[in-house]
Amino acid sequence: MKKSLGYILVLIVFVIIGLIVNNSEFSLGRSDETEKVEILLDDSENTEDKLFVHVVGAVRYPGLIKLSPGDRVADAIEKCGGLLDEADINMINLAEMVSDEDKIHIPAKGEETYLENGTGKININIASLEELCALPNIGPVTAGNIIEHRKKSKITCREDLLEIAGIGERTVSQIEDLIKY
Repeated sequence: MKKSLGYILVLIVFVIIGLIVNNSEFSLGRSDETEKVEILLDDSENTEDKLFVHVVGAVRYPGLIKLSPGDRVADAIEKCGGLLDEADINMINLAEMVSDEDKIHIPAKGEETYLENGTGKININIASLEELCALPNIGPVTAGNIIEHRKKSKITCREDLLEIAGIGERTVSQIEDLIKY
């Protein structure tokens, strides 16, 4: 009887230890799991001077974050706890300034990234020649003209596109719902 009571006590201790380890905040061998970042707004804080950005993908703590005007993608990544090992840093522009309501997708290695931030739109400022050629009425010559133009200055609006040789009103009308500036 005493022997079986001893086994039961040992079993109970192991169950309790298992529950504690399972529910703890320590990640034992689960480094690829991510946690959500929760933003609580203080009513007294002036939110007019803040940007709210949704960061997803290969960051430690994806979610909604609060940034200041002038902050960049690098600041958003830092606020999310940094990049995961599988993040493809060569496919993101760390210097790009963020805007309010942006959704920033940090791709994993091997993931296609010319589609901007999960919206299905091609970022006209980072797309490759091949990716630009996938747009209606954009061939290799016009795609090359886009790439040359953005070396001089970022394309920020419809008017910037109209300055590029080979792009007219008709082409802009066909691609404007497919691109992000």
